[in-house]
Amino acid sequence: MRNQFSNSELANFVLNDLKQLFNTKKSGAKNYQISGVSYDVFVELVQPTVSWISFGGGFDARPVSELAKSLGWRVSVTDACVAHIAPIFFPTADKLSLCQREFIDRDFEINPYTACVLMSHNYEYDRDVLKKLLNTPTPYIGILGPRKRFDKMKQEFQQSGIELSDFDLHRIHSPIGLDIGAEAPDEIAVSIISEIQSKFTNREGGFLKNLDGPIHQREPNTDQVFKQSYVEESRSPK
Repeated sequence: MRNQFSNSELANFVLNDLKQLFNTKKSGAKNYQISGVSYDVFVELVQPTVSWISFGGGFDARPVSELAKSLGWRVSVTDACVAHIAPIFFPTADKLSLCQREFIDRDFEINPYTACVLMSHNYEYDRDVLKKLLNTPTPYIGILGPRKRFDKMKQEFQQSGIELSDFDLHRIHSPIGLDIGAEAPDEIAVSIISEIQSKFTNREGGFLKNLDGPIHQREPNTDQVFKQSYVEESRSPK
């Protein structure tokens, strides 16, 4: 957070609003009245590039990887089978990793800007990876497949003494994706990426025509809100 003011009282007010940005994700102009003096300050959240990790390198992970990369996200694909992560299948990925499920927390840095997607089609693999991800700060965990797979996981977790918190249930998305009628792999990719985008921007993902106000973030006293995007340079697959 960049917060440098000669007025310490103003600095404290701005610092509190900056901290709230991590929850609201809404940039905007703020007015502060201090000792009879009015200060207008624009507070903005500039988020790091989203990292997207696919746990599973099947054919349906390929269009999701390409779409994520087209948005400037950092893309990683891992699988326990080397044949699934051939560079020819994921030519734009930043990282391809042959990784057994028990070493995920060792081989990947997962932070609050990491979206994790389970796409292996292997129930035991997805279950064990999910167990690992519960101990990370990722805000998004998507599980490909029907809801009953996740229901079964929850039962097994409960039997082994693992209780999912409200935070866990909020960040786990199963079935994965937005309801746009997706059937083909490319359509499913759009559904998945759209849901992740809405998660990281704190939006509901509904129809824009149903919004009562402007479609872009805007504070009442702000004419415009400028959104800054920082995209990492493409890196060669490892």
